[in-house]
Amino acid sequence: MKPEYESPVVCIGLSAGGIEPLREIFRRLPPKTGITYVVIPHLSRNAPIGLPWLLKEWSGISCSVVHLRLPIEPDHIYIVPPNRDVTIQDAHFEVRNRSKTYGWPNIITIFLDSLVKSRHHPRIAVILSGMDSDGAAALRPLHDAGGIVIAQDLTSAQCKDMPESAIQTNSVDYVLSPQYIAEKILSLAAKAPKDNGNKRGPAGNHADVQHR
Repeated sequence: MKPEYESPVVCIGLSAGGIEPLREIFRRLPPKTGITYVVIPHLSRNAPIGLPWLLKEWSGISCSVVHLRLPIEPDHIYIVPPNRDVTIQDAHFEVRNRSKTYGWPNIITIFLDSLVKSRHHPRIAVILSGMDSDGAAALRPLHDAGGIVIAQDLTSAQCKDMPESAIQTNSVDYVLSPQYIAEKILSLAAKAPKDNGNKRGPAGNHADVQHR
C-alpha cells in the first residue's frame, strides 16, 4: 500500500537536559530538506518559554505549536503543546487532553504509537536526555515496522533515563552525541526507502548499533 505521506517524519523526544542537545541538532540542519520534525518535550505541564522562536532561530525552519487538525507539511517543525496527547491521523495532527493525569506523562510513547499505525514513511525517532522512560515502549514496534531509532549517547546526556531506557529495548540503531545526530538524520532521510513494505528483522544485534 502506498504511504499517505512520503516525506520523512522525525520525532524528537526530550525531557530534563534536552534543550541544549536540541539546539546542537537544529543548528546543524538546513532549512530545506523536505523533512517534517515533531518535537515532544516530556517536561512539566508548561512548555519551555520561547521554544518555537528558539527552534526557528537555531535552524531557519518554520515552527508551529500543534493544534487540532493542523496538516503535516515538510520543512516544518511542530511542537507538541503541554498537557496534551498528540497523534497523527490522515496527514493531520489530532489533539486531546492528556490521558495520563498522574505520574510521568507518556506523550512521546502515544505519538510514536500513532506514527507506527499510520502510513507515514520514512519514520525516525530520536530520544534525547530526560528523566523517566517515555518513548521506550513504542520503539520496538516502530523499529519492527521499518522505522529508525537514534538515542543520545549516555556520556553526553545530562539525564540518562530516557536514552538509557531506549537503548535497553534493543531497538536502537544509532547511539550518538548531539553533534552527530543531525548528520545521521540527513543521511537517513536521503536514503530511506519510501516503500511501506520494507521492513527489517528484529533489532537484537547490538553489533549493528553505531556509537559516536
